[in-house]
Amino acid sequence: MTIDSSQKILFFQKPSPLIPFAESLISITPKVSLVEGDIYADIACTEKLFGGETKTLEKVESLLNLFHIHSPWLMTEKINWAQPLCIKDRLHLKKGESYPLLLSLPIEALMVCGNPLTLKKEEKERQELVEFLRKVGIVFCGDFLKTPISSIARRFGKIGSHLFSVMKNNTDSVLPWFQPTDPISFTIETDSFFSLDSLFYELKQVLPKLEARLEGRNALVHELKLAFYLENKTTQSHLIPFAKPSRDPKTILNLLQEFLSQKSWAAPLHRFTIEVVPQIQQSLSQLNLLDDSEERFEDLSLFVKQMRERLGENRVGFSEIRSSFLPEQSWDLIASPKSDQTLYPDHSRPFFLFSTPFPFQPSAKWKLTELERLTIHWWKQGIVRHYFLAESLHGERLWVFWEPFSNNWFCHGSFD
Repeated sequence: MTIDSSQKILFFQKPSPLIPFAESLISITPKVSLVEGDIYADIACTEKLFGGETKTLEKVESLLNLFHIHSPWLMTEKINWAQPLCIKDRLHLKKGESYPLLLSLPIEALMVCGNPLTLKKEEKERQELVEFLRKVGIVFCGDFLKTPISSIARRFGKIGSHLFSVMKNNTDSVLPWFQPTDPISFTIETDSFFSLDSLFYELKQVLPKLEARLEGRNALVHELKLAFYLENKTTQSHLIPFAKPSRDPKTILNLLQEFLSQKSWAAPLHRFTIEVVPQIQQSLSQLNLLDDSEERFEDLSLFVKQMRERLGENRVGFSEIRSSFLPEQSWDLIASPKSDQTLYPDHSRPFFLFSTPFPFQPSAKWKLTELERLTIHWWKQGIVRHYFLAESLHGERLWVFWEPFSNNWFCHGSFD
């Protein structure tokens, strides 16, 4: 795996709620990782899509406020430096500011400096190293780098050399990306509610969180499962299907209000849960954060559709490969490509074919290399073709064939 050294790491220290907030962050960047209850998110790859670093951080702030998260967080350049630099509730370190601050930290910062995935495993070795450094008068991380690496390696072996490399900024870490798979659900305690209006008010606070989590999953609500836990120890469940998949809080709230206004219970309501049924439909409107290929393909599909309506379905469309001995009959025009479409079966044939082969006259300037021979449709009209690759001195490459019956040459396609 290639390590991208250009990083802008957002580090969130033990945020709560962890999973819902991590899900929502995926709507800002796909590079979200969870390690020991902490969140690491690299926004370097997507910040331009949101208008730059400032706008991206504003979106992060809005998510923090939405989930009422008050845990410390910071932005830095390296995953390895995130934990030791998290010394304030909110710290925005610009490029070049992280390293000097790291060197000024107490030597105890070495306990959490490095790959988050291995910190727990290396805890005992790190503790021994820090205690030794403190005994010999090394109290700051910057002083640690003044110690000869040979002495560190001889005294502490691999862990000492590794920490020296991390502090020297010679080592990067790659974390696995978080992919949420558990069902999305919310629980609302209703003991203190005295009317449906109280429940509706609570739903207004919950549904924007649901929207944020769905955006992170690039998903829409297709069906909601409601569970009502009554004080008489009974439970009632209901499924609410959506006429059109959505994640808009107002749309979902209106649907729930209409349903709950007609609902009655045999006993007081104790708890209320909302769960998005696992079969969540993927949103076709939200585009890939990493590039604009989906957007460009969507525009192309719309253009092709309009051209088919204007010029005819047999004249415009996407090509679909089909089995045929005749090259000119080995594809069809269709309105939209299929996801399981196979690749062109023979790479010795060009992608570009002339609709009508035109006469070709080989000469000394053309180098001919035989590729294949076709003999087909003998029961109707015999077709015999000897196909060649014709290469000129100037690099032109044509797909030509010779017909034995007529003793004529034709050019059928071009490799350029």
